[in-house]
Amino acid sequence: MYWTTREGKKLKISEMETGHIKNCIALMDRRFTRAINMAMNTGEDFDEFSCPHLSYVCTLYDALVEEYNKRIQEEENGR
Repeated sequence: MYWTTREGKKLKISEMETGHIKNCIALMDRRFTRAINMAMNTGEDFDEFSCPHLSYVCTLYDALVEEYNKRIQEEENGR
């Protein structure tokens, strides 16, 4: 899975630096929170129909979190 930078460069998640992964997760957290709050305030549904890329975004988020957690676990185990 790949993260796309604002410049359009694709980075393989497994090759990103840990700090960059952490920052990407934080960015997505902020954007998710903002989008959900906007949907709640307008009474709109926040689902696959109102956000057609929701499934991909969730998959990307999960991949970032999984890679980050794997690295943290490896650091704790002294690898």
